[in-house]
Amino acid sequence: VIDNLISKPLTEDFQTLPSPEQLKYKVLVRSPSYTRSKLKPTADPTEPNHPVLF
Repeated sequence: VIDNLISKPLTEDFQTLPSPEQLKYKVLVRSPSYTRSKLKPTADPTEPNHPVLF
């Protein structure tokens, strides 16, 4: 099971998402601490709590 855990980026190109084939049989874990440190709230009134990358 540990072999299926992605522990580093699959690619250095962060403009493109990994292909389904690259993610096949992999386990993805979202890191809330990374999200909080890299995102800030938006001032867009249509999305009051939606974070935006800065």
